[in-house]
Amino acid sequence: MFLRRSKGSNQSNRTISLRTKEINELKTNFPNTKADADGSTFHLPMTTTSGIYNMTLQVSADFPQTPPIITSKENIRHRLFNSNMRLVGLREIQEWKSNSR
Repeated sequence: MFLRRSKGSNQSNRTISLRTKEINELKTNFPNTKADADGSTFHLPMTTTSGIYNMTLQVSADFPQTPPIITSKENIRHRLFNSNMRLVGLREIQEWKSNSR
């Protein structure tokens, strides 16, 4: 779905709309997501064959122009996570482009 810019709208309104769309999609795809009061930090329990992992997804003020930061609260030894438990190996994060969202 493409957002249509109405006459007189500005980039700020478009960014808010894209941000809201992305966050709503996150909540739809991961219904157990809990948001902090500030609306920029989300907690996602992820169930895998190894157990449940608690992920934190943080979005900046200029999201979705910049990628989210995803970290695990538990220690994970996996090629997609660095030593700080930040998800860095996922191609979608590495090649993040707001216009492809």
